[in-house]
Amino acid sequence: MSLQVSKAIIQKLKTKISFFSNFLEEEIVELLRVASHREYQPGDVIFKENSDGNEMYVILAGDVKISKLSGDGLDIVLAQLTSGDCFGEMSLIDGSKRSASAEAASDVNVMILKEDALQQNLSLAYKLFKNFSIMMANRLRITNKNYLETTADENKNRGRFSEVIKKYAERGGSFDNTNLRGSDFRQISFNNSSFEKTNLVHSKMQECRVTKSKLEKAIFVGAVFENSSFWECSFGGAIFDAALFEEVTFKNCIFQENAFRQLIARGVTIVNPTTSTT
Repeated sequence: MSLQVSKAIIQKLKTKISFFSNFLEEEIVELLRVASHREYQPGDVIFKENSDGNEMYVILAGDVKISKLSGDGLDIVLAQLTSGDCFGEMSLIDGSKRSASAEAASDVNVMILKEDALQQNLSLAYKLFKNFSIMMANRLRITNKNYLETTADENKNRGRFSEVIKKYAERGGSFDNTNLRGSDFRQISFNNSSFEKTNLVHSKMQECRVTKSKLEKAIFVGAVFENSSFWECSFGGAIFDAALFEEVTFKNCIFQENAFRQLIARGVTIVNPTTSTT
């Protein structure tokens, strides 16, 4: 690589890819040395959910769809990433299986960084992981902002809906196979209720008390759990990707092992759990 070409690539990475804006020139040169590149066409699978992985990806050009299968086999899109975004970093950090699938949504060019390559340069790895932290913090801020930017009419309608749900919940109602996406369950108590295969994407479980209820294969992607408790509930097959937790307790609840590990890694309080692999 000539010095002129190297300078051009460095400048492009620093100005076009925000992830590398704080890298020094020599750090980018080292990054290019240890990284590999790959191109994908629309529809190409980059990796599948639950597959092994020890590499992360930086999108240099194009768009990538991140998705997850629900218990019913539905493909739920979690995010649409574009140039400058990173994905697959969690498997690189903790060695866990892929929590979602990645697919090229257009012609895509990615930079690939593997674990063994980063082990050869600890200072470079430190900077990468620091940028991962900044990136994930920004994603959380965007998520919180989206929740706050609801209109007054939406809040009024959700309030009315919550009153209906509350009266039904007090009688141990069933919400199985129901689309409750974005619902506000603030200060609602559920007892002997059933939410099997229920769509609870981006729902708000705040100041809730849920006891002896079935939430098997429920989809909690992007849900907000805050100041709530769950007692003797079954969460087998439930999906918690991108959910936010603050002062939440699960006691005597049943979890699928993958979900249990995910919650523990986020610092969620879980007392006397029962786990299963299916």
